[in-house]
Amino acid sequence: AGEVAEEAYFHHELGILALCGGQLDRARAELEASIGLRGALADKRGMISGRRALALVADRSGGVLPGGRTAAG
Repeated sequence: AGEVAEEAYFHHELGILALCGGQLDRARAELEASIGLRGALADKRGMISGRRALALVADRSGGVLPGGRTAAG
């Protein structure tokens, strides 16, 4: 489980780095990977931070998240 947690952390960090660099598709992919891994670990705090970061990606890309949801929910 420790390796999975570390992998989730680094996917999150790579997503944030991509977001800061304007690479929104890469940011979305990395953050979604992180959220999925944290979900498998039942890491609620990690999932929440990932979703918040994903909402930032949605805001920068016009406000639409995968599945047709808006950043507001």
